[in-house]
Amino acid sequence: MAVKPSKKGVQPQPTVWKPISRWSILLFLFAFILNADTLRYQFTYDDPLVVSQNKFVDQGWTSLPEIFSTASLEGYNGQKESNYRPFSIGQFAIERSVFGTGPGGFHFMHLLYYALGCVMVFHLLILIFKDYPIWLPIGVAALFIAHPLHTEVVANLKSRDEITSLIGIVGTLLVLLKTGPFTIKSAVLVFFSSCMAFFSKESALPLILAAPITIYYFNPGGLKSNLRALIVIGLAASIYLVMRQYVAEVPGPNFRLEDNALFVFKYPERLIAAIALIAHYAWIFLFPVILRADYSFDQLQLSGWSDPWSYAGLLVLGVILYWIIKGLKSKSIAGYAATFSVLFYVVTSNLLVMTGATLAERFMFIPSLGLLMLIGTFIFELYKKQKISESRMIAILIVVTALYSIRTFTRNPVWRDNPNLFGVTAQNSPRSIRALTNLASIKYESAMRLGNPVTRARLCNEALTYLDASMAIYGQYAQTHITYGNIQREQKKYPLSIESIRKAIAINPADGSFDFSLALTYVLTNEDSLALASFQQASDKGLNNISFYDEWAKLYLKRKQFNEAIQTYKKMMVIPAGKRFALSQITKIYRDQLDDVEQAMFYNEQLKKVVEAEIRR
Repeated sequence: MAVKPSKKGVQPQPTVWKPISRWSILLFLFAFILNADTLRYQFTYDDPLVVSQNKFVDQGWTSLPEIFSTASLEGYNGQKESNYRPFSIGQFAIERSVFGTGPGGFHFMHLLYYALGCVMVFHLLILIFKDYPIWLPIGVAALFIAHPLHTEVVANLKSRDEITSLIGIVGTLLVLLKTGPFTIKSAVLVFFSSCMAFFSKESALPLILAAPITIYYFNPGGLKSNLRALIVIGLAASIYLVMRQYVAEVPGPNFRLEDNALFVFKYPERLIAAIALIAHYAWIFLFPVILRADYSFDQLQLSGWSDPWSYAGLLVLGVILYWIIKGLKSKSIAGYAATFSVLFYVVTSNLLVMTGATLAERFMFIPSLGLLMLIGTFIFELYKKQKISESRMIAILIVVTALYSIRTFTRNPVWRDNPNLFGVTAQNSPRSIRALTNLASIKYESAMRLGNPVTRARLCNEALTYLDASMAIYGQYAQTHITYGNIQREQKKYPLSIESIRKAIAINPADGSFDFSLALTYVLTNEDSLALASFQQASDKGLNNISFYDEWAKLYLKRKQFNEAIQTYKKMMVIPAGKRFALSQITKIYRDQLDDVEQAMFYNEQLKKVVEAEIRR
């Protein structure tokens, strides 16, 4: 709709509602097609935690009760932790039942949810910019869809919790902004949407404040007439918090420097470093050219008071607070947008509480919506005051969206698989100890899959180069030492391997996988008693995977301790993916080693039932 200047300048005009459904379809297709390449991607980075190596997901939809009654990573490592995010893991379990174990089905549903969330964002923008020409909410929605900062969320399945959290938040706000009385249907929609947000990720809890603020800015009925809706949201939040308190380990885990670079600082310098992150986030939001999957220590080289980024962060914070304060009285969209961004940014900002990451692009997924709304208001102010034609403003939005889309299109393939992702990440984050060690680990794993000894040696030597670079930055990263130890075992440098693995255990004694690695080295040095002790240590620390139990049982078989081997394989049977293999091994031991035909037939019958069940699935 054209907006004609009056004596008072260009005035906002009511949105044309007729083409809304048409634009919804177009924006859905835009979001889906732009990111369609992700449909062929593998499980990458931390996807195994919640999808490919999560025992509850592997069991399918029947494990939903366990998923909603355990901490997020219990299905992966069997251990309690501070996160309780069952909604997205429950989705993965259902998708596992429908699509099987391959990544394609998960990525398909992931992209559908993203496109749906983007359409819901568009409808929210329609209500917020209801007195503005329709090209403005369309343009802001298109910028949100195309923003390269969102590639991590779209390409990495682990970020499903970000997408469903967005859907829940936006769904709740859409109901709050609708006209008419608050009915039972409205209450059900608000309760389901807010539960979806909270049970997806705890960073959605600012919705408790965002809801009344949204009502204050945009709902003419005011807070009093919407009290029932706010009570429903509070009820959903209370249910989540009670269940999280019951299920998860609260307070959270003891993060290390490799998790969050701010741990190197003490207060108040830690706060100054957190303010520096505001400037870093603002930079990659405005100029998403160099993007990284990892910002671990010491990529950003935060330096507290002497860091110029800290003062840039103070400036950005001051501008945002100015818009918030100014908007409280005038109820301007700019004020609301700034408030929305701050509410959903602060929970992962390290300003109030320390989190498990220094900086992550996924953390800006929901806050970026508020920032884009803010930019939308600036665009319209420019349009009014400079009296730029509507066609030129639309052309500018199209150009920026096109540039964003090109960057997104070129960034997405980085997430195709781990070798590619870790290689690019180490290149873009050359001072991140985690990025360097991840690349070394993937090179070592690739070497172990190859039969050519020359290629294996080359990859191991390349891996050592990256580990040396990591050690030069920080010498107390356990994962660097354990990877060193594994490579030295491959190179038959057993004393050095044992020394490196022991260093890793000393740094992080709770990780049972380190004891497993030590056991493997002891097996090769024929120190069976030390190997068995290390296997037991790993078990006591909760290690629970197929290869661990298999190597442990093999050592018992080597020592002709057949009953102990059987008991070890029985432990493997609690892992759904390992049950078939464990039964086959137990059958062989009874048949070939113990000459117990009756027991061999019994376990063989159990094996047949498992195979038949797998075929039916």
